[in-house]
Amino acid sequence: MNVPHPPIVLLGASGEIGSSIREAARTLGMPVQNWGWKELLGAGLNAEKDPFNGWLKEKTAPLGPCTVVFAQGLTNSRLSPEELMFSNCDSVRRIVGGLADRSAVRFLTLGTVSEHFAGLCAGNPYLSSKLALGQWMEDQAHGAPDRFRHLRLHTIYGGAPKPHMFLGQMLDALRHRREFRMSPGLQLREYHHCAEIARIILEMVRTPWNGPAVRDLSSGEPVRLCDLAGGVFGHFDGMSLLKVGALPAPAGENTQTRFPASPEFTWKKYPDPVTGICKTFETIL
Repeated sequence: MNVPHPPIVLLGASGEIGSSIREAARTLGMPVQNWGWKELLGAGLNAEKDPFNGWLKEKTAPLGPCTVVFAQGLTNSRLSPEELMFSNCDSVRRIVGGLADRSAVRFLTLGTVSEHFAGLCAGNPYLSSKLALGQWMEDQAHGAPDRFRHLRLHTIYGGAPKPHMFLGQMLDALRHRREFRMSPGLQLREYHHCAEIARIILEMVRTPWNGPAVRDLSSGEPVRLCDLAGGVFGHFDGMSLLKVGALPAPAGENTQTRFPASPEFTWKKYPDPVTGICKTFETIL
């Protein structure tokens, strides 16, 4: 007998991970309620005003057992610290607070493995906001470990990359056939396809939660940025555009730590990151 899945309440359904969750859930027959992030902002979440209370009451009044997945947020570290902290942490805290008495509601947030590097987070308002979120979720889990989960992710690819990110900057240089200046590129990064992360999240949603509330999702297969850039620019016959070492090495970046593979990475459907990113770029260029 097929047992209906409790619905997923999704914030950030139009983003890279959110849209992948929505598509994968549709394929699996898992119901998804989309709480639009723009709608939420328009309801006055940014201020202690009645519009937010009304918005939350309207959304949650009929809500039964479910998992609220927070795939929303901002990633551009050039935005103001206040804007990033509100979008990535404070808004989550307010929504969770509004549902605190619903014992059948679970909460899943997405962070970054860079939370492990305190010095790096201190100088980056985006990372600081994610670190604050992870610490807050861990605190909440002490009283209800089966209701709170914070996943620290590596870099995601699979759609059109954001212009301010490393992949977006490479794509822009290739599209316009202009010089791409970068650091020596010794930073270690893992790149995961957004559909793979969506699959893992949905598997978690379908099962009871136990163990640590805060956990990394790692494949254990990092690549140095210089090797990634070399592979991508070489694939598109653009090695003359690539200027490795033209910029200084950024301070505090991870150049040594290789995260152990997480047990969730057992389904090897996607290629190595260089090949996968090249395939994604082929659909865009």
